[in-house]
Amino acid sequence: MLPRLMRTLPLPLLAAAAALWLAPVTASAENETLPTLRDVTSIRAMGKAGASIGYGADTDAIHANPAAIAATQTFNLMLGGIIGIPSRHYVLTVEGVDSKINEDVTIPLSGGVSYQYYVSGEGLEGRKGHVLSVSLAVPMYSKYAFVGITGRYLKMGGNVVSNAITMDAGLFFRPFELMGIGLAGYNLIDVRSPEARRGWGAGISFGSEKQFHVDVDARVDEDKTATYKPTFSVGGEYLIAGLVAPRIGYSEDMLRGAHLICAGVSVIYEGWAFEAAYRQAIVGKEITFAIGMRMVEF
Repeated sequence: MLPRLMRTLPLPLLAAAAALWLAPVTASAENETLPTLRDVTSIRAMGKAGASIGYGADTDAIHANPAAIAATQTFNLMLGGIIGIPSRHYVLTVEGVDSKINEDVTIPLSGGVSYQYYVSGEGLEGRKGHVLSVSLAVPMYSKYAFVGITGRYLKMGGNVVSNAITMDAGLFFRPFELMGIGLAGYNLIDVRSPEARRGWGAGISFGSEKQFHVDVDARVDEDKTATYKPTFSVGGEYLIAGLVAPRIGYSEDMLRGAHLICAGVSVIYEGWAFEAAYRQAIVGKEITFAIGMRMVEF
């Protein structure tokens, strides 16, 4: 009966029906966006949904706001890995920051370096490569205002081919001891790569490194049509007895159309922190795990 019905229908009507049937599938595929380098954070920051523009007390300052490196007095070294499913998103990270490079001179210089082996997606959509970032930061006004930059080299292959250098820049203000305000610009050198689209961000934090803190971020990033899409993130951490630091966060990512809940924990022992984080999309199947260790010296 169905073949007979198809023969009796006009060809334009059949074409229109096929287009209507295929339209939802095409739209769904268009809305699915692979994680990119903007989704890669430190394990600690991942547990707070990436909210760290106004905080950045560890190696995540390299990626979120390089100016925040100079706002602390610490040496921080991290080794970690990220695994995302079903997007096949894998990252191996080695990075460190040192705000004591030359703290005794007139203009104390702080810095950081990060290397990442990066894979996102598979098949025709897959891309992989190496990312090297170097950050420098200095105070502008005593202990209250700081400025920093990050230079980033991308060597990518697969669906996205990049061999380029871009740059981030940031400002960090600490008007009060328990408050931080951050402003940052990302990929200010246009390298025409979906892994390094231009963005702008601002964040504010309340609390301290040695007790608790709450962080709120807002940022906008260009999509493939050069339209800015916002992302809002909020996260917090509480240090218990100087040994365990649970954290939680939520992110509304309009660029990827993702609503993400996050959680993480650090177990601290004699200057070492053993860390884990978990991120899951409320709608969809995206799940990301991260695990690593961090050395901290104040």
